[in-house]
Amino acid sequence: MITSYQSLKGEMHDGCGVRIFTNHCTRFEFMGHLLAIAALDSVCMEAMFDSVSGHKPYKEILLNSISFPLTVNMIR
Repeated sequence: MITSYQSLKGEMHDGCGVRIFTNHCTRFEFMGHLLAIAALDSVCMEAMFDSVSGHKPYKEILLNSISFPLTVNMIR
């Protein structure tokens, strides 16, 4: 839960970055690839769910989702 102004301000910047990433994925037809990865990778699925549900701050979602196997799957 966000408890201070600084946390809220940081969350706004992180949220803006996530929205820009999502818009670019949609524009360049990469969203289908991300959904296919999420179907196979529990870390990606959890990150996508958490970013939509709003249960966790974006910074925590991003830090939890950074992994080598996920990066390799995204490159393929």
